[in-house]
Amino acid sequence: MTDKEFRHLSRTDLIEIIFELQNREKDYLEKLADMESRLRDQEIKLNNERAISEAVSALNELLRNARFEADKHLSELMSIRDNARLDADRLIREASARADSILAQASEKSAK
Repeated sequence: MTDKEFRHLSRTDLIEIIFELQNREKDYLEKLADMESRLRDQEIKLNNERAISEAVSALNELLRNARFEADKHLSELMSIRDNARLDADRLIREASARADSILAQASEKSAK
């Protein structure tokens, strides 16, 4: 509508236009508030997703480190076990040889 057309409108028509514009403004403000609320919700969700993602990354790193340390300790334990078996085998051989020696000496003494 042009300025000239507005000037020829009656007071009632102008009031109706103002009322209609106020209703539209109210609707737009409600829509804006709703959209801002949804935007805040989305931002909260995004922040939560980021926090979860960061926590998952940190947890994965922690588990990788724990796995590395567990593998290292397992390797050390296996090495200790292998050395203990070698020591046990050596002690058994030495004891067997000593027992054979004692038996041989006992046999010699009993034969005399």
